[in-house]
Parts: sequence; structure tokens; C-alpha cells
Amino acid sequence: MGVIALKITPNHDHLILDACCIINLYASGRMAEIIRSVEEQVAVTTYVKSEEALTIYKVSKQTTPIEREMIDLEPLLESRLLTAVDLENDVEKMIFAQLVAERLDDGEAMTVAIAAHRKWAIATDDHRATKLCRENFKGIQLISTPELIDHWATAMNPTADELSQTLIAIEQRANFLIGRSHSLYEWWETVKEKS
Repeated sequence: MGVIALKITPNHDHLILDACCIINLYASGRMAEIIRSVEEQVAVTTYVKSEEALTIYKVSKQTTPIEREMIDLEPLLESRLLTAVDLENDVEKMIFAQLVAERLDDGEAMTVAIAAHRKWAIATDDHRATKLCRENFKGIQLISTPELIDHWATAMNPTADELSQTLIAIEQRANFLIGRSHSLYEWWETVKEKS
């Protein structure tokens, strides 16, 4: 498979991943490939990296589903596929404080604050973060895990079995379920059945 990096956002040069997307992509077993398929610079907050996106489930014939595997983002950071960022100024800190006051978790609040101030796109599956972004930061594009996987499938053209196994891994190892109202629900369910 060749790597063809394609823009996933029309108006952003950066895409920041929140904890749920980090966990989902890592669980796929293809996180590096997925990030390579995105033309934008991909980032994560150091807080999400060190405090929230910590483990996925181990799923195999030899393990029970409650066993966990540590998430190791260091190879992605060292290869510069992923960049770690922090709140940099008073504006970002103010937005962060406002979002925490709205009962958004610290990781999501930090991710949204950075994206809002720097005009980056956000990859999130968190319903509260999505709602607050749509209400308060209309210029920011929101990307979901299914959209990232669909983008990767278009750019990388994996086999039907590879794609199906990727979706199953995300569901099992990250405990992810696509909502029936998601625009890619039918695609996701159909692809999964092809393995």
C-alpha cells in the first residue's frame, strides 16, 4: 500500500486529537498509517498523552477482555507524525477555564481551547465536546473516528479484510461503538461484515 496524504479538513492546517480518538486510533493497530494519510499536522495535548489516553483492552484468545495494554505514543512523537502541545497563552487558558466550568473534562477542554485559539480542527467522539464546539466555535471542523478511518481507507486503499479487522479492533480494544445517527453508521457496519 502506498501512502497518499490527503487533506481531511478544507480550512485547517492542523488536526488535534482528543483522548477518545487517540485511544480508538491506537486500538486500530494502524495509528501511524492513519496519521500518515492525513495531510494536516496531527497533534495531541501533553495532558491527554500523559493523563487520559493511557490504555486499551487486550483482546486475544490468550487474554481476558479486562486486561489492559499501555498506549505508547513515543514512536509517533519521535518520528514527528504526532506533535505534543500545551496551552501557550492567556487566551487559551481562559477558554480552557470556561470549558471546564461548562463541565468538560480537562483533556477535552484543553484540546478544544487550543483548537479554538489556533484555528485547528478537532478529532473527537465526545458528545459534550462536540456540542460545545458547535455552539461556541462554529469555524472549527469536527472529525470523528469513523471519518478518520474512512479517510484512511480512501487514501490507503486497504483490503476489505484489513479494513474490517481495523474496525473490529477499534470496537474491541477501545470499546468504541458508532452511533446509529452517525452518517457513516451503515458504511461501518457493512465493512465490518466483510471479514
